[in-house]
Amino acid sequence: MRHISKKQAAIKRKLNKVYNIKAESEEKKCTGCDRYDVPLSFSHIIPRSRRPDLTAEYDNITFHCLSMGENLGCHDIWEHGSAEEKIMM
Repeated sequence: MRHISKKQAAIKRKLNKVYNIKAESEEKKCTGCDRYDVPLSFSHIIPRSRRPDLTAEYDNITFHCLSMGENLGCHDIWEHGSAEEKIMM
């Protein structure tokens, strides 16, 4: 099992708290395609890698659908570019 630092553990706890609040208070639909009937995940609007200070910021987190089989989900499109760019990869 990999050891995580106290600082990283604190960030993870804070992020999980924000995830729970968001899950309880917001409608569970993809903010990219407005679908309800797909598996969703939490997605950072501004990536954690670019702005670590926004990692646990409520307004920086949204719901995006996940890729399933041949269907490209909004989470992957948001993370890696447009659907056209993704197909070309």
